[in-house]
Amino acid sequence: MAESFIFSFAHSLLEKLGSLAYQEVCLVWGLHDDLLRLEHTLANIRAVLLDAEEKQEHNHALRVWLCQLKDVFSAAEDVLDEFEFQALRKKVVKIHGSTKRKVRHFFSSSNPVVFRLKMGHKIKEITKKIR
Repeated sequence: MAESFIFSFAHSLLEKLGSLAYQEVCLVWGLHDDLLRLEHTLANIRAVLLDAEEKQEHNHALRVWLCQLKDVFSAAEDVLDEFEFQALRKKVVKIHGSTKRKVRHFFSSSNPVVFRLKMGHKIKEITKKIR
């Protein structure tokens, strides 16, 4: 049952990564290649999950691996949610932001350069866990 959840989770992550909004955000923040690699890796894992769901009843190691994979997918979804949040936040600041807010934003942890660095590390950490 949980493994079917993992398969659905993988599918939803791939849909998010394929959306136009994520493509635009990735290009703006310079993380397009990292997210593209993550998308390919998740697609490969999704294919393996199809076989694993059938075999996991008889293989304890496979069940353990699927549980660990669930944690990795959860971390990947958190990263994608952060991208989505930052994209929405950027739109709001652009529409309603004053100069004072923009300066404060530049020196905050929401600065695009700081965000790019932080997300790049998180994506690499997730990719390392997958392999």
